[in-house]
Order: sequence, then structure tokens, then C-alpha cells
Amino acid sequence: PGFTITDDPDLGPLANNGGPTLTHALAPNSPARDAADGDCLSTDQRGEPRPHGSACDLGAYEYTGGEPPEPTVVPSSVTGFVFIDTNNNGIRDPSEFSTGVSGAHLTLKEGLCPGTTIISETWSNSPDGLYGFGMLMPGSYCILTDPLQQTILPTSQDFTVGNDEHLVDVNFYLPNPAPPPSPTPVCTRDLPPDECDAAGGTMSSSLTTAPYCICP
Repeated sequence: PGFTITDDPDLGPLANNGGPTLTHALAPNSPARDAADGDCLSTDQRGEPRPHGSACDLGAYEYTGGEPPEPTVVPSSVTGFVFIDTNNNGIRDPSEFSTGVSGAHLTLKEGLCPGTTIISETWSNSPDGLYGFGMLMPGSYCILTDPLQQTILPTSQDFTVGNDEHLVDVNFYLPNPAPPPSPTPVCTRDLPPDECDAAGGTMSSSLTTAPYCICP
């Protein structure tokens, strides 16, 4: 035997109403109240004794009177690193754990990038370049780098967190500049053979004098 509700069961959102799991609370006028047919478990999914009326309520939540408790909100957080990307692959490799950038200015805004209201600002710390934003309510956020500082990439990143969610490795990096090319030596008479060749000269082949660089 059983009972099927064809009307709106008038449930609250899936939330922390007590107990080890999330449940849908019943509204005071829900047709699921006192609607179970026959015997039922002695407690609901939260551990609340049942029934609280002439019969058990349908589902995992036993209505006990009054409004359901407000869901418990546990703040979330995001952390990451600002580092010098020595091999320019955009990834924080183990060899780059000690290449943190100290003093990188990061701004947290509400909403997806480019964001709206500024919520907080922080600076990365050496030697690993760690930064973090905490006490975040569920929602979407945008982290932006400071355009007045060195070119830190990406220039912005957005993310979304729920309840008691902690994101890690939301990283930013400073590209490793390519080493400057070796300067071309200036051709002079006294250059050794390898530098003479690099300067566009040729070594003398006289048998009566010491070799010297003949410049163009």
C-alpha cells in the first residue's frame, strides 16, 4: 500500500534542516503531512521522532510545527599562488614551488568577471606567493590582478562557491622573460678566432706575424 500526491507537495529547498543529510522541509499546509499509509519508521531522515500527528508524514522530513529552521550557512574560501612561470607553460610545476611572487595585488569582486562591487583586497606573500580570500558566502566572484603592476596572467579569474566550499590552486603567474640575445662582438684586431668569426671578421694567415683578426 502507498499514497501518491499529485498536487504540489509544497516542499522547501534542499537544505540543512538538521541531521546528517540535506532534506526538503514540509510547509505547514503540505499535502504530505499525516499522509503516510500504515506503519512507518520511528524517526525521519534527520533523526526526528515520528509521527507528530495522526500519521507519519510522507518523505524524509517529519513536520514538527512552526517554520523550518534557516539553513546553516558555512563560509567558503579560495586560495592560490602567484608565481614566476619559469618554463612559461601556465602551470605551477613542482620546480616552481619556490618561485613565489611577493606583493602581487589582487582584488576580489562580487559576480562573474569583470565583477561589480569590490569585496576585499589582498597581497601575495613570499616565498611561495600564497594568497587567499575567506568568509565567502555562496555565489560567484571575480579575482583581478593590478594592471599597474607587472603583467600577471591571467588578468582575471572568476569562480563560484557553494556552502562550506574551499577552492585551492586558483593560480596566477608572472611570465619568465626570454634571456636577451648575446650581443654581437665588435670586430677588433685583437679578437680571438671564435669571436672574430662572430664579429664577421677573418683571421690572418700570415706565417711571419702572429694571427690577428681582419675586420670587414
